[in-house]
Amino acid sequence: MKVKQERQFAKKLLETTYLYTDLRLLTGIFYVNGVKANVLFFEAKPAAKESWTKEVWI
Repeated sequence: MKVKQERQFAKKLLETTYLYTDLRLLTGIFYVNGVKANVLFFEAKPAAKESWTKEVWI
């Protein structure tokens, strides 16, 4: 059930925003060693049938 909700949230987020940066931080920068962290930057857009974000390069 949780995975379904997460996918629905991700789909809604990509329909209503444009993801323009995924910044991967060094391991351990915010948390203990071994925990990875990313910062996502979004720009708000009007809702659309097709996702605003076409490709995500990581």
